[in-house]
Amino acid sequence: TELNAVIAQTIISMIYGAILSGTSVIWAIDRWSLIKQTITHLLIYSTATFPVAYFLYWMPHNVISILIYYSVFITIYFFIWLISYTKIKITIKKINTKL
Repeated sequence: TELNAVIAQTIISMIYGAILSGTSVIWAIDRWSLIKQTITHLLIYSTATFPVAYFLYWMPHNVISILIYYSVFITIYFFIWLISYTKIKITIKKINTKL
């Protein structure tokens, strides 16, 4: 029924939101490298999102869609890493110039 669908979606969304909120601590682990933080966040985020996307029919249920799904995540995270890396390099260069 529609009510069961709404209840299921609400419960799934709550669990999904809790997992994604928890992943934000990954960026606060200073002893980890940027690449380790990025890959760990990517793995947790994409793994948590996949069952939600699959079971709530956010994507077609075929191999091509799954490959596209992960390709999109990898591409987005590559750009996140690239932008973060560039910002860190600029900051380090400014600090070294002041020294």
